[in-house]
Parts: sequence; structure tokens; C-alpha cells
Amino acid sequence: MKETVGQTKDGQGRREGELPQVWAPAWYPPEDELSLVDLWLEFRRRRRVFWAVFAVVLVAGLAAAVLLPERYSYTTVIQLAGVVSPEGTRPLVSPSEVLEQVRRVYLPAVLAGSAQGRGDVGEGLVEAERPKDTDLIVLESVVPEAEAGLVRRLHETVARRVVVAQQDLVEAARAVRRDALVRLREVIARQGEQAFAKAEPDLGRLEELVADQVRPARIEVLAQRGLEPKGRGRAAIAVLAVVAGVFAGLGAVFVDAFRDRVREALAEEEAAA
Repeated sequence: MKETVGQTKDGQGRREGELPQVWAPAWYPPEDELSLVDLWLEFRRRRRVFWAVFAVVLVAGLAAAVLLPERYSYTTVIQLAGVVSPEGTRPLVSPSEVLEQVRRVYLPAVLAGSAQGRGDVGEGLVEAERPKDTDLIVLESVVPEAEAGLVRRLHETVARRVVVAQQDLVEAARAVRRDALVRLREVIARQGEQAFAKAEPDLGRLEELVADQVRPARIEVLAQRGLEPKGRGRAAIAVLAVVAGVFAGLGAVFVDAFRDRVREALAEEEAAA
């Protein structure tokens, strides 16, 4: 018994009831596409390039970690003058104004004077700040320990200029209070000698209190070195050298492989021509 074969619209024959077969085209990766295996093989072939570059970067980083001096912070704290009262201490002049004067006048003048004959005294060598809600001026420098003497001299010069300028305000405030005491003495003297003699001990103690009420400016801390180095320490530089060596070595491997690919392509073009 023969099987009947039907005709499709496009003329192809197949058995009745049979579904058409669909063939999926095979997929092949492009010849120039690299897989992880190819990358690993390329790396193995050029591992000497990687290790050579890695070693150079690592040695340079370790040399920098050993040879570069560690930097420390040196801090000076200046207590501004103020009037002492039961409610607290009130500065004679706004600390913000004093800070601005330090930044605009004292620091540039001191640094310019110290820079004569020296090339390592820069504008950023000494920074001035005021802690929030305080009547303190803080000078800070971050330098190698070998420059501690220079920093101490700079800090001391700036701090003494602030103290001297504040002392003029202290004397003016004390003069106002002394004048008030003199007028008080005159008022009591008019009451008679007996009243004046009775009030004399109290007036003496009052005069001492007035003198102590106006607190002069003073240097609380002068160029005190911090306990720990500032910035990146030697361990951090060594770690950065390892990381930089890895990336530099991988980059060298990539460049070396790319150069060989270009040479092969040029050689094929010349051969085909």
C-alpha cells in the first residue's frame, strides 16, 4: 500500500498529517572574540611581562614608603582675651574678626619674612581655624619632623602678635574699670573721711576683682606634635603600590597582546597582497 504524498503551496512534498520540520541554524562565535580561556592563555604566555612591570611598580612604591618622611601635625592654641563674669567669659573682640586678621595680616607677614632665603616656606604651611562656639584660635601645620623647629618659630611669632594685639584691648578695658573706681572713690570721699575709711578695704578688694575680671590672652599650647602621622602611612603606601602594580602589569599584558595582534594582521595583509 503506497503512502500518499500531499503537495504544499511551495511545491515541497511531505506525508499527509506530517508537520514541517524547522532547522535552527548553528551558531559559532566570531573568530576575533576572546573567551575567558583565551584571556587566561594570553596572560600565561605573557606572564613575564606582568611580573616584570609589577615588580618595578612595587619596588618604586616600597622605596617611596621607606624614603618619604612621615608627616605630623603641629598645633598651637591661643586663648583670646575676655571679660570673666558669673555667666561665663565674653571675648573683648569677636573671635571671627581675630581669625580674619590672623589669616589676612599676621600669617602672610610672618610667612613672607620667613621665606626670605628659603624656598620651602609656602602659604599653606600654617593654617588658622577657630573651633565652633569658642574664643580660641588654632594654628596647625602638617610637616615632616625635620621641620618642627621652623614650624615652632612660625607658630610662636604669629601667636605672640595675637597676644600683643589683645593686650592693648585688655589695658583699655582695665582703664575703663579703673576710671569707674576712681569716680566711686570720689563719691565716697564726699561722704566724709569716716565713710571713706570704712569703705577703703572694700574698694581695695573691688580693685583687685576688676583687675582679675579682664582676662588677658595667652598661648595655651605651642606647636604640640600629634601622636600619629598624618596622611597616608607607610603601610597604606605599600598596599597602594601592590594594587598599582597589579593594574600596571595587566595593562602591560594587554598592550603587548594588542601589539602582537596588530603585527599579525599587518603580516596577513602583506602576504595576501
